[in-house]
Amino acid sequence: MKITFTGAAREVTGSRHLLEINGQQILLDCGMAQGHRAEADAHNRNLPFDASKLAAVILSHAHIDHCGTLPVLVQNGFTGKIYATPATHDLTEYMLLDSAHIAQADADFWSKRHPNAEPIKPIYTQDDVSRTMSLFHDIEYDTPTDILFDIRLTFYDAGHVLGSAMIDLEFSEPSKDETRRFVFTGDLGRPGMPILRDPAKIEETDFLMIESTYGDRLHDHYDLVGEQLADIIKRTAARGGKVVIPSFALDVFEKHFECFDEEMKLIWLANKENPFGFGKLRYAKTVEESMAIDSSSMPSVVISASGMCESGRILHHLKATISHPKNTLLFVGYQAEGTLGGRLRDGAREAKIFGEMYPVKAEVIPLDAFSAHADYQEIENWMHGMKIKDSIFVVHGEEKSELALMNRFTEEKKAPHVFAPKEGESFDI
Repeated sequence: MKITFTGAAREVTGSRHLLEINGQQILLDCGMAQGHRAEADAHNRNLPFDASKLAAVILSHAHIDHCGTLPVLVQNGFTGKIYATPATHDLTEYMLLDSAHIAQADADFWSKRHPNAEPIKPIYTQDDVSRTMSLFHDIEYDTPTDILFDIRLTFYDAGHVLGSAMIDLEFSEPSKDETRRFVFTGDLGRPGMPILRDPAKIEETDFLMIESTYGDRLHDHYDLVGEQLADIIKRTAARGGKVVIPSFALDVFEKHFECFDEEMKLIWLANKENPFGFGKLRYAKTVEESMAIDSSSMPSVVISASGMCESGRILHHLKATISHPKNTLLFVGYQAEGTLGGRLRDGAREAKIFGEMYPVKAEVIPLDAFSAHADYQEIENWMHGMKIKDSIFVVHGEEKSELALMNRFTEEKKAPHVFAPKEGESFDI
């Protein structure tokens, strides 16, 4: 087996890992990079491998940094199957259609604001998305499935978002007449969180590829977050302002009861109605409705994609709110280096939105306790008792985060070999 790291290696976004097992090429995730525009765009449009030679793609979950460039594979000749859980399948269709719509809308908006500049070509169209979705093949959790010659796939619940899965591959090694096991955590969730089940336990594996988004830090305790959020909302409302929350949120929960933890199932059955709704929740389904939010003087909470403030309606909401001290920008998810969200979280006093600079006068608050990523202690607790026979590969983290987790694993002798791969690096294993 050979593994090549072509994304999310010493960075968080753009998850994309190429496996070659007994002559068959498998891609784990095909995510959109976010950050410095020119670099991210090059990563997203250009593939460092021949997509037509891929035998299969395995998708861990539907966040855009894991699924967002699947249509680029299809544009470049991929015709194999894309394996995912049923919930991930459903969510990915919405995410990719939305991504294609946003890309076209952003291109149109740019052309309108810069009529003399070279037009921007959207990375893919909704027709490309339709062709991509026709290749999906669903596999339920805990269901070993032969996907290629001598390669068996099992999905285990990663507890991160609806449908998120750890990828477990078993394959034979003819030269040694034995079976080997490779596990990729995808994005690992946190124990004890509402709605979804805790991450499944893995007893042993030969190779473990694990995320490290919060590999060098700890979250605040989740039990405190309700009071913290209430205080932020009350304080902002008293100023007559808006709380703007860049969101990684996904929908389609009602169709996937099987993903809920036992507590959530009991709540759902007891209420006999949608527990995700409440009287003052409003969905803005049109551009006009979204614009009305920005023009309203009423205090409100505005939740909008994208989560790192790189595209979508969130940019319009920021444009309308970022320069007034009565408003609050609340970050509840990870902000990668180089993204607008990352710069704002780190204290930037100006924000470049649609090519224009806006002073940052709104209150900016990070609230990491809402994160769906495990911190380093939760990662170590999940790994407790796991036998790793050969190697650990630490991915999906900024360099300092990956190296910190790699060093912890090395010192604690979690495996004979521990690596934090660089972009483009390959390992024969």
